[in-house]
Amino acid sequence: WVVYLASGATQAGTWRAFQLGAATSQAQAASLAGSGLVAVGATLALNAPTVNFSTTNLNLGAPTNTGVPWTHNQNTAELINQFDRLLQANLSTSAKTSIRDLVGLPIASIAIGTPCIVNTTRPHGYTTGQSVCISGLSSTNNQNGTFSVADAFVSSSTARTITVVDADTFTVTGVNCTEAPTTTGLTNAHASQIIYNQGTTTPGASERRDRIRAILHLILTSPDFTIQR
Repeated sequence: WVVYLASGATQAGTWRAFQLGAATSQAQAASLAGSGLVAVGATLALNAPTVNFSTTNLNLGAPTNTGVPWTHNQNTAELINQFDRLLQANLSTSAKTSIRDLVGLPIASIAIGTPCIVNTTRPHGYTTGQSVCISGLSSTNNQNGTFSVADAFVSSSTARTITVVDADTFTVTGVNCTEAPTTTGLTNAHASQIIYNQGTTTPGASERRDRIRAILHLILTSPDFTIQR
């Protein structure tokens, strides 16, 4: 529901409301007409469709990879570009990369160790004791390595405690590695504090929602967007 002040002629004011995504999914000109607004036919009638996070279509056009949801790692770069365009944020390339890394930081390698040793493509910014979700490792046997927890980083929504080694390296408590995954196996793998199952084409609606919320929040609070405002 959206509540708005229709008239300030009295101390209490006259308030009206309309509902987005209701029966007609429209805010009609007649109901919006008030101080400063003139209703001219139906020119103010705006459609407000409800977005269903369980589908891949967010009315943003075609994603980079149409075989997976918009929120998957393969599409987050273009998703950020689309939101940047819609919000007229004029984000810099470095800002877009930072946002993408915060929701899904690419993994460069996972090395043999007790526990396993994860190296990220760029600085992770984590601290020891944090919980991080690692997901998206290939499910192909000769690519995904061998871990003490079967398929620990393949199709996973599990957050695991980490210990920081340096700016781009950390270990994962409780998960040992006896055979390292290949570079190909790590193509779509990521680490993130925002839980997201990259290993399935149907991640939960709440996971998709949280990724989109995080991206929008990071755009709206970025210095680039603040300057544009």
